[in-house]
Amino acid sequence: MLEACLMNLSSLREMAEDFLQDVQEEIYQQVAGHKRKLDIGAVHARYPTLFSRDSLTFVLEQRAKAQGEERRRLDYLSRFLADGYLARGVSQLTDEIASREASAVVDWQGKTVPFRYLAVMLAQESDPARRKALALLRDKVLSQLNPLRAERFVRRCALVRELSYDSYPALMEDFGGPHSASLRALLEDLMAETDVAFTELLEEALLDIVGLSLDQTQTHDIPRLIRALPFDRYFPADKALNCLHNTLQQMGIHLAEQSNIILDIAPRDRKKPGAFALPVHIPDKIYFVVQPIGGQDDYQALLHEAGHAEHWAHISPAQPFEFKRLGDDAVTESFAFLFEHLTTNRQWLRCHLALDQSDVYLKFARLVRLYKIRRYAARFFYALEAYALADPTLLADRYLSLFGKILAVQSSPEMYLKDLDDQLYAVCYLRAWMFEPQLKTRLRDQAGEHWFQAREGGEILRQLWQWGQRYGVAELARQLGDDGLDSQALRTELLPD
Repeated sequence: MLEACLMNLSSLREMAEDFLQDVQEEIYQQVAGHKRKLDIGAVHARYPTLFSRDSLTFVLEQRAKAQGEERRRLDYLSRFLADGYLARGVSQLTDEIASREASAVVDWQGKTVPFRYLAVMLAQESDPARRKALALLRDKVLSQLNPLRAERFVRRCALVRELSYDSYPALMEDFGGPHSASLRALLEDLMAETDVAFTELLEEALLDIVGLSLDQTQTHDIPRLIRALPFDRYFPADKALNCLHNTLQQMGIHLAEQSNIILDIAPRDRKKPGAFALPVHIPDKIYFVVQPIGGQDDYQALLHEAGHAEHWAHISPAQPFEFKRLGDDAVTESFAFLFEHLTTNRQWLRCHLALDQSDVYLKFARLVRLYKIRRYAARFFYALEAYALADPTLLADRYLSLFGKILAVQSSPEMYLKDLDDQLYAVCYLRAWMFEPQLKTRLRDQAGEHWFQAREGGEILRQLWQWGQRYGVAELARQLGDDGLDSQALRTELLPD
């Protein structure tokens, strides 16, 4: 099979598409509650040559000779195979970490609690002392896993060098990804400009919702803040699906009539709460798994995943594999955030939730958005420094300093490798957060202030969705009339007059 792939790019592309379909189907079966255990390893075993060095070398050779659209396609395919090659090279360590996390338990007041449930408990716990005790139990497990995480990162850095790159950011840039230094400079300016507003909003919200001053707060208190229980009454679980259907219908999109979106709303014991969209076969088979639990964060997740689902469902079948499945993931994240952020639009809140007095909630939502952007910026900066150092023993102090400065609260030292985004997916979120306000500005210009209540708004989105991820967000920004990706529209939303 490898020899055939080496002789034929189309065979390799077909194999890659089949692999991604099988992975998404496997994930669906587990998160939807149809099966207990996720077994991605079994999927990889069915494609032993896909992520081999030979396959990657072959595609890189073809890429060097290609031009135009074929070069773009091979940039995307090369990045996909390189990521797969790196993942395969550390797969045993990745699986060992996941297995130990999944099986780890702690003793909490005489009861055995799964390690992974501690995150939920931290968000639910109202007492600061009990949250601190829960965090200490979490940190004890993390400290036991850190040697494995350190070994995994060292191995990943070595694999990157084997591919003749100094660091993973350099590899990403070579395959058409964003320029890390330029993005960092843009984000550093954004951090400086939003620092005062973020700190003031955080101090006020901590006192009002959590009952702590800023200097009393640590990162394990933040989940309780973001859970935002006082706002749950505005976002009831039993209205979530109707709210989604009505939102889409106003844009001329009828979810119930979209046969390519499989809406899974059936309750199951092992079904994961919340919402998940999974593109098994684009655009013909998109799973949209929904189990509303209520609350503002649940509504945001529902709309976010709906944005993904509609994007994937509207991609033209004529698009090549790479433009349907690969490319700049900031594109699909931008459409997801576009829908998610409807929950912070006064008119949408008034229309769909009859929430007329929304000032307090909107102020809180702005804080959460600032926190997420700043946290992901910190993860991006930290990953760049980690790859530059390539030595986990040098990271702990830098982690505490960097995250403490940007987030204004003290982090746990045991999180220094758990928070290491070694695949730089934070870059997708950060660029999507920048592009989404630019996209929204164009929607307002062309379909009106309330574009989400206009069929014209839906039509504009369908025109963009059909391209899949052929173009990155910077190119889309230029097509919409801007000079490229920038943070000015985002600044305006984060720092209103």
